Amino acid sequence: LEHPLVLADADGKTVTSDDFPEKFLLVYFGYTHCADQCPTALSAMVEALAEIGPAADYIQPLFVTVDPERD
Repeated sequence: LEHPLVLADADGKTVTSDDFPEKFLLVYFGYTHCADQCPTALSAMVEALAEIGPAADYIQPLFVTVDPERD
Protein backbone atom coordinates (compact mmCIF):
# COMPACT_ATOMS: atom_id res chain seq x y z
CA LEU A 1 0.00 0.00 0.00
CA GLU A 2 1.18 3.48 -0.74
CA HIS A 3 -0.18 4.59 2.64
CA PRO A 4 -0.40 1.97 5.36
CA LEU A 5 -3.75 1.00 6.80
CA VAL A 6 -3.83 2.25 10.41
CA LEU A 7 -6.26 0.77 12.95
CA ALA A 8 -6.50 0.17 16.69
CA ASP A 9 -6.76 -3.30 18.20
CA ALA A 10 -9.12 -4.28 21.03
CA ASP A 11 -6.67 -2.87 23.58
CA GLY A 12 -6.29 0.45 21.76
CA LYS A 13 -2.83 -0.42 20.43
CA THR A 14 -2.07 0.89 16.95
CA VAL A 15 -1.91 -1.77 14.27
CA THR A 16 -0.89 -1.01 10.70
CA SER A 17 -0.68 -2.97 7.49
CA ASP A 18 3.10 -2.79 7.95
CA ASP A 19 2.66 -5.17 10.92
CA PHE A 20 1.89 -7.92 8.39
CA PRO A 21 4.86 -7.88 6.01
CA GLU A 22 4.60 -10.00 2.88
CA LYS A 23 0.92 -10.70 3.56
CA PHE A 24 -2.18 -9.83 1.62
CA LEU A 25 -4.80 -8.41 3.98
CA LEU A 26 -8.32 -9.78 3.79
CA VAL A 27 -10.27 -7.15 5.70
CA TYR A 28 -13.84 -7.70 6.84
CA PHE A 29 -15.88 -4.87 8.35
CA GLY A 30 -18.66 -6.06 10.64
CA TYR A 31 -19.78 -6.32 14.23
CA THR A 32 -20.06 -9.20 16.68
CA HIS A 33 -23.80 -8.71 17.29
CA CYS A 34 -24.55 -9.25 13.60
CA ALA A 35 -26.98 -12.16 13.51
CA ASP A 36 -26.99 -13.25 9.87
CA GLN A 37 -24.71 -11.67 7.30
CA CYS A 38 -21.50 -11.44 9.34
CA PRO A 39 -21.29 -15.11 10.41
CA THR A 40 -22.15 -16.21 6.88
CA ALA A 41 -19.50 -14.00 5.32
CA LEU A 42 -16.86 -15.02 7.87
CA SER A 43 -17.63 -18.69 7.28
CA ALA A 44 -17.21 -18.13 3.55
CA MET A 45 -13.83 -16.50 4.20
CA VAL A 46 -12.69 -19.47 6.31
CA GLU A 47 -13.82 -21.91 3.62
CA ALA A 48 -12.08 -19.92 0.88
CA LEU A 49 -8.82 -19.87 2.84
CA ALA A 50 -9.07 -23.62 3.42
CA GLU A 51 -9.67 -24.23 -0.28
CA ILE A 52 -6.61 -22.33 -1.42
CA GLY A 53 -4.43 -24.45 0.85
CA PRO A 54 -0.83 -23.42 1.55
CA ALA A 55 -1.25 -20.13 -0.32
CA ALA A 56 -3.45 -19.04 2.60
CA ASP A 57 -0.23 -18.59 4.57
CA TYR A 58 0.23 -15.37 2.60
CA ILE A 59 -3.17 -13.99 3.60
CA GLN A 60 -3.91 -12.27 6.90
CA PRO A 61 -7.62 -12.02 7.71
CA LEU A 62 -8.58 -8.99 9.79
CA PHE A 63 -11.95 -8.31 11.39
CA VAL A 64 -12.67 -4.60 11.84
CA THR A 65 -15.66 -3.67 13.94
CA VAL A 66 -18.07 -1.00 12.84
CA ASP A 67 -19.64 -1.01 16.33
CA PRO A 68 -16.75 -0.57 18.79
CA GLU A 69 -19.03 0.53 21.62
CA ARG A 70 -20.72 -2.89 21.74
CA ASP A 71 -17.92 -5.17 20.54
